Amino acid sequence: MPDFEKARADGAGRDVSDRANPNLPARDFDATEAFYAALGFAREFRDGGWMILTKGTLALEFFPFPDLDPAQSAFGACLRLDD
Repeated sequence: MPDFEKARADGAGRDVSDRANPNLPARDFDATEAFYAALGFAREFRDGGWMILTKGTLALEFFPFPDLDPAQSAFGACLRLDD
């Protein structure tokens, strides 16, 4: 079981069993993984059709969308991370 699924309370004692896992498009899994690795995310799962990156209790899920035009896309997620 991934670490983020084992977590049930954060350091302040708040329950974190409820969570959202954004499903986002990726034009290139290698480039996407490298970008999020710089923010501290690590690969939890990857195959040709899906990728999951995690950092602590956060999980981002990606699907391939090679023709995505970011300027025309409405996909998005807001992440607030500690440095």
